[in-house]
Amino acid sequence: MSEEIVKSSENIVQPCVARTDHENYRLVVGGSGKSILLRRGTDFGRYGRSKSPVLLKAGAEKILLEYGITTKFFVENAVEHFGEDGSAPFFFYRIRGEFWKGDTLITTTVASANSRESACGRASAFDVANQRIKICRKRALVN
Repeated sequence: MSEEIVKSSENIVQPCVARTDHENYRLVVGGSGKSILLRRGTDFGRYGRSKSPVLLKAGAEKILLEYGITTKFFVENAVEHFGEDGSAPFFFYRIRGEFWKGDTLITTTVASANSRESACGRASAFDVANQRIKICRKRALVN
C-alpha cells in the first residue's frame, strides 16, 4: 500500500464567507461566486433558550443542496412502549446521519429524542412516536 498523498479536486468541499445585513445572512461558497441567502426566522433564528441564532432545518438543507451533499439516515436504536400495560407510553430513538459528497463520506452525526422531553404535551402515543422520530432526524441533520 502506498503512503503517497493524492490530491483530488472532485469531492473537495469549498469554504464559504458569510455576510450579514443584521437581518439575513448571505453565504458565498468558495470561489464559485454562488451564494446562499439564509433568512432570519426561516433558515436560522433563536430557538428555545439560546441567546444567539442557531441554524434551522431549512437553512441546513439549503447549505447541503448548494454544496451537493447527500444525506442518509439510519435508526440505530428504538424503544417503543405504547403503554398497553397501563403505564405511560415511552418512545426513544437514536438516529445516525451520514453526509456524502459523491462517493466520499464527509462526516457522521448521532442524535436522539424521547417522549419524556417537555415538548411532547398531551398528544396520542402514535403522534408522540411520529413526532419524536422526526425531531431526532432533524437533530441529526442540523447537528
